[in-house]
Parts: sequence; C-alpha cells; structure tokens
Amino acid sequence: MKKDLLLIFLFLSSTVFAADSYEQLEVGSDIYQRVIVLSSNASSLSIRHSGGIAQVPLSKLPPEIQLKYGYDAALAADRDAALAAQRQKQAQAQLDRIAKAKAAQAREARRLASARGASASGAFARFGTQPALQTEVDLRDRFRRHGIRIRSQSGPSCSVHAIIAALEYQFAEGHGRALNLSESYLINTTSRSLGRPDAVGFDSETGRRNGLDLGFALEHVFQAIRGHGLALERSREERQSDQPYSILDTVDFSPFVVPGSGSRQGIENIVHVLNGNMPVVVGVSWPAYSRIAHTSVLGKQPVAPNGGHAVTIIGYRCEDGNIENAKFIFRNSWGDDWGAGGYGFFTYEYLINNLNTCYVVELK
Repeated sequence: MKKDLLLIFLFLSSTVFAADSYEQLEVGSDIYQRVIVLSSNASSLSIRHSGGIAQVPLSKLPPEIQLKYGYDAALAADRDAALAAQRQKQAQAQLDRIAKAKAAQAREARRLASARGASASGAFARFGTQPALQTEVDLRDRFRRHGIRIRSQSGPSCSVHAIIAALEYQFAEGHGRALNLSESYLINTTSRSLGRPDAVGFDSETGRRNGLDLGFALEHVFQAIRGHGLALERSREERQSDQPYSILDTVDFSPFVVPGSGSRQGIENIVHVLNGNMPVVVGVSWPAYSRIAHTSVLGKQPVAPNGGHAVTIIGYRCEDGNIENAKFIFRNSWGDDWGAGGYGFFTYEYLINNLNTCYVVELK
C-alpha cells in the first residue's frame, strides 16, 4: 500500500531542487555542462544545461546521484508502465473518436440520400469521392427560364437572398412553376428571432443600403424559417396599402450541410452537387468593396477584417479537368449592374482559403 501511494505521489508531482547544480553531469555516454536541476520524478530529472533543457533518465546516472534523488528501479518501471498505459488509452480513445465520426458521416450520407430525389441522393452518396469534372455546369439559364431574377439587397440580407434564390430554384425545378418568396419578410423575421432592430442604414463604402447589423449567419436564417415560415412577395399595391404577407401554410424546408468547407474535399463535394444541377449556398470571407467594385472574379484579393458575405454558387467552368484551375460561378445580391450581370466567379484558390459554410437547401 505504501509503495502504491509513493508511486501515485511520484507520478502526479515533481520535486524542485533549485540549489542542485553540477559543473558537469554524465548521463550514460552523454555529458552535460553547467547543469541546474529543475525537477525530479521517479524515473527522470529535468535539467537546464549549457545547450538548453533536457530530461534525463535516472537509470543512466551514477549511483550516488540516483541515491540522492531516491531512484528506485521498481518504482520507475511502475511509473513508465503507467505512462505507457495512459498513452495507449489516449491513442485508443482517439481511434474510437475517428471511427465514431466516420460512422456518423456515413449515417448522414445515407440520411441525405434517402431524403432527396435521384439526382440529389446521387450527389450526396458521392461525397468524399473524386468528382467527374465537366467542362461547364451553368444554371444561369435555368434561373432565367424560371423567372428568378437578380435582386439587389438592402439591409443585412445577403444570407436571406442567397437562401431564397436557392429555394425558389429548387421549388421551380421540382414543381415546374415559379414561387416568388419575400426577402423582406424573412429579413424581418430573422431580425425578430435574434432580437435585433429592423432599421436599415446606409453603408458609405459600398454606396448601398445596409442594415445597422453587419448581417445574418446562414444558420440564423434557417432558424427564422423554422420558427416563422416563409411568405410570398407582396405587389407594389399590397405594400403601399400595407396588406399583410401571404404566409405559406406548410413549409417543408430542409438545409443539408455540404461537408468539408475550406478543404479540397469540400470543394469536390460542391462539384458533386453542381453536377446534379443543384445550387449551393455558401458563406465566405469577403474583400473590401473597393477591391471588387470593377471585377467579377474573386481570386487573390485579401479579405477584409471580419468581412463576410453569402452567395449562391450555381455552376463552374473547368476546361482542362484540373479542379485547381476551375472557376465557380456565383449569384450575387448586388443587382445586375455588378459583375457579369449580377454574377461573379470564385477561383479554386479563393474558395479553398475563404469558404466558411456550405449548404444545399430545399423547399417541398
């Protein structure tokens, strides 16, 4: 029992020998100069010497020094065995965590596959695999055919615009008819759900109306949809007469995370989704407006401190089959006078460095 208590004491604590110093200390075949002992445990000394700091085993020290520091070969062996067991336990715990994460990812992939149609399930089932890169996937014509025009945001609403554009597209693709959802309703309900004012201010840098708050995270908007639903956009006459919004009676809304944001695999997963003719809503770090006011390509621009923006990726171009050379087409919410008729392009390099969140959204 005393031996066990001594082992625990030596294992959990160390003793400092501030006054112990040696002009020279032999440790097996090694020789340390100008040594100061910092601490001791059952099997080793921690020392400072002329070349730095080292930990030396008591088993290799001369017998008189072993005796001075109470070296006991049996206690040292017990301590080393306990440390080895602890390291093995930690390694096994890490392996268990990895296995659990992989199992959860597999379950999520199966859930996504069963929750979506054939094209969607095919895309989700291929997550984590290398995609078949096409020369071009471009959903802009489909957006135009459905009558989903480029809007110009006002207030902290880039996330709202990105999500609604994707929802309107997915609904139109699935039902063959357009659904004009109200961004203003969703902005207001998101503000209320976060306890923020609805007031809209003016951004002197961008020259656009902008909310007092810098914006909503995509997850904030998802929360508002779950809590308050969606509404149809009001006509000018309805707005002027302050008629209430037409709230959709039932909203079967589903956001799905595209895993791997900020990695090559994450961008490959985006390609899988785009190959299935589905848009992807993303949150990205964003440059200052002055750096992109006159270009539609985001490549090497440095991002602004705390700068973020949400857009909808709706395609890509890859002429040589190398994903590092691909450009990803995104739909912005700054009106059709920005970029290429309201659209822009991310280089692979920009996405790999600045992609933060990534979702597929669906409205049934």
